[in-house]
Amino acid sequence: MNVLILNKTLVLISVFFMLMACDPLDKRLSIENNSKKEIVFRASFIQNDTIIETSLDMVMIGANSKVKLIKLWSWDSEFSRLETKTPLSITAYEKKKLDVKDLSSLNAFNQVDSLIRKGEYFISNYSIDQLKNANWHILFPEDFERGKPIHLNSRNLLMTN
Repeated sequence: MNVLILNKTLVLISVFFMLMACDPLDKRLSIENNSKKEIVFRASFIQNDTIIETSLDMVMIGANSKVKLIKLWSWDSEFSRLETKTPLSITAYEKKKLDVKDLSSLNAFNQVDSLIRKGEYFISNYSIDQLKNANWHILFPEDFERGKPIHLNSRNLLMTN
């Protein structure tokens, strides 16, 4: 009987520590699309003509809609992994320019990379402090400017934990 209680206690303690070791879901960032078009948004870091992906997939937001973005790792951990003070780039693309059904597919990422190379996108850059000061709320098109063509060297997945 004591062995059973001890085993249950050890299991509960193990589960508790595993849960504590994980980053909680980060639900702070929201994007409001105040345009009359469906817009696809992507959060990444652009450093030396290289896109460093975050753990957040691209998301489509309908016309005149608002979405709260939920990601596995915290934005703080995303920023802390970079060696420099590279800002987070929120890029926006007109949905009608993308010929994809699955925004998490490699084809979708290749198509938006192509739009970046052509300058057919909108962009807004944020430091972690700027996001905090904006209460983690971004407005499209108000907070964005037309992007410039970038000759992208590559795309890397930013691994955080």
